[in-house]
Amino acid sequence: MEYDLILIVAHTWPDDKKGSPPRIGRIINARKAERHERTAYEEGHVRTDR
Repeated sequence: MEYDLILIVAHTWPDDKKGSPPRIGRIINARKAERHERTAYEEGHVRTDR
C-alpha cells in the first residue's frame, strides 16, 4: 500500500546561542491537512520557510 500524507505542524524552535548546549524544539500541534490545505501545498501556494 502506498499513499501520501501531508501534515500541518505547529512547532517552536529556540534560537541557537553560541556556546550553549543544543536545545530541543517542541511540537505544539500536528494534524492531517484538510483538502484545501493539501491542494494549496501541492500547487505551491504555501510558504514552507517560516
